[in-house]
Amino acid sequence: MHIRLPIAYFGAIGYYQKYVCADRVCFEVNEHYTKQTLRNRMYILGPNGVQQLSVPVKKINGSKTAVKDILISYREDWVKLHLKTLETAYSSSPFYDHYIFDIQPVYEEKIESLMELNQRFHQLITGWLNIERSSFYSEQYDLIEGEKDFRLIEELPATEVNYRYQQVFDKNRIFEGNLSILDALFNLGPMARTLLINNELCR
Repeated sequence: MHIRLPIAYFGAIGYYQKYVCADRVCFEVNEHYTKQTLRNRMYILGPNGVQQLSVPVKKINGSKTAVKDILISYREDWVKLHLKTLETAYSSSPFYDHYIFDIQPVYEEKIESLMELNQRFHQLITGWLNIERSSFYSEQYDLIEGEKDFRLIEELPATEVNYRYQQVFDKNRIFEGNLSILDALFNLGPMARTLLINNELCR
């Protein structure tokens, strides 16, 4: 199966379920950037429930800026905020220390391009879970023959999913599914891979 996906900031579990079931993945970077989407935001589970973390961006050509041209803004210290929020949410999880020491240096590089930041984190995720697939960036917006189009997906948290695992703050709380893949990684470690490969998309 050949698919086209948007780039994602620590994509959700559902995003990686689509990724892992494909033979070839084309990441869309020629589309006009859409704000308030998975391209620059992720959802995690903190002590007060689901939290949204967004990367502030700069659109050099206004509303018609292509994703590949989107720059990251560092006017505010969002890196410190994101790292602190991840620490508050997951420092007591079983695998937080196992992954955060790879994540933190990428943040601290202050990468200019959203496309590059997302790709760097994506490479960490696929390496940790051993789910690398043949992938490349789009050269044009039009689909290649035979591609399935997932560019309009908006992966949001969900309480009804076909999997469940122990979450840090799940006492007396409904299970929050389809959060950022980080939620599964910090709580399950390498076993997060089973959430991806054992799903109906792969059957």
